[in-house]
Amino acid sequence: MDVEGEEISTLARQEVSFSAMRVVIPALIVQFAFGVSYTWGAVVPFVRQYNHWSPLVISAVFSGVSFGYGLGIIVAGWLADRYPPRLLCWIAVGLLAIGYAVAFLFPTGFTFFLFYSFLALGVGGAIVLAGLLAAGGYVLPRRIGTIGGALTASYAFASVIQVPIVSQLAFSFGWIDALRLLGSCMALLAAAALLVIPAIPRPHYAEDTGRNGGASPLQLLLRRPIWTGFLLEATAAPLGAYSFVILANYARSLHFALWIATFSVSGAALGNALGRLFTGAASDRFGINRVFLAIFAAILLSAFLLLNPASGFIILLAALVAGLGFGGSAGVLSRLAATSAPDAPNSAFGLLFAGYAAGTFYGPIVGAAVGGPPVAWFVLAGISLSGLLILALRAWLLR
Repeated sequence: MDVEGEEISTLARQEVSFSAMRVVIPALIVQFAFGVSYTWGAVVPFVRQYNHWSPLVISAVFSGVSFGYGLGIIVAGWLADRYPPRLLCWIAVGLLAIGYAVAFLFPTGFTFFLFYSFLALGVGGAIVLAGLLAAGGYVLPRRIGTIGGALTASYAFASVIQVPIVSQLAFSFGWIDALRLLGSCMALLAAAALLVIPAIPRPHYAEDTGRNGGASPLQLLLRRPIWTGFLLEATAAPLGAYSFVILANYARSLHFALWIATFSVSGAALGNALGRLFTGAASDRFGINRVFLAIFAAILLSAFLLLNPASGFIILLAALVAGLGFGGSAGVLSRLAATSAPDAPNSAFGLLFAGYAAGTFYGPIVGAAVGGPPVAWFVLAGISLSGLLILALRAWLLR
């Protein structure tokens, strides 16, 4: 028996594991730092009371992150297939610092929309996610779904910790000083975490797969796995996105206690984070189609429960399940991208994430346009049912 060979193999595996953790753990910390975007909702009451910003301006700051993410992630994915991951991450932290500096020094509705929301947390958040995903995929290529799920889950878990902190700070020191303090600390935390990540070369997917890695975003979008994946994401996200907007008011309109309304939003947030984590790992083990089937099942179950909320417990359960479905569609993105375009997975991730962003954008609009619950639950559930048809079409086209 070759004992020496076994010892070398064990040491090699330990070295690879250590190197992977040097990338993955700091990457999760960086994503957590960019989760500051969730704290805006906590300071809105203070903004309206003391600064009298209009609802339109406040909503614009809300939407600025999604707008910046949606535009930035397509470009960021393309860049991540061509440049070293750490370079992209430092660019993102630089945008974060610039956006924070302008918004915090000159706090107006315009500066908060353009610099805080759109540039720092939107475009910067998109670029850092693409860079961190490329870095994680380099050290753990067979666990890309797990990496993507963990990164997006870390971003979502930020709301659980940062929102209570900024709420208390805003009450004690004012909302702008609260965001200045938390934002500055998170930016420094992100920079410190990046210093730990070792240098990682730019990807070589095209050479590894023997395909044309110079495909443009449009060329990628025309591929069957990409456009069907885009539609899957665009039909899976709307109901969950709308539930975040309406759950508290819906619970109150049904005359449930205030704590039920409050915890329904918390339940959706928890489900969102857990859904991202679990579906990312599950996609590595069970494949895309089975995981998406479970995601759509969760979405339809949440719609059924929301249509029949016999008790406060049912509302809380529906919120958790809706969050799981919503988060699941984000957690599965990295594995979906890797299987859809092995020669350009990061570019594919950007396009597929745009589908998810589109779903989160139009879901609340459609829900409000049809008059809100209960009609909205029927309409958005119907969109998810169409997603099941797209899933069947994708399986047939790629058989």
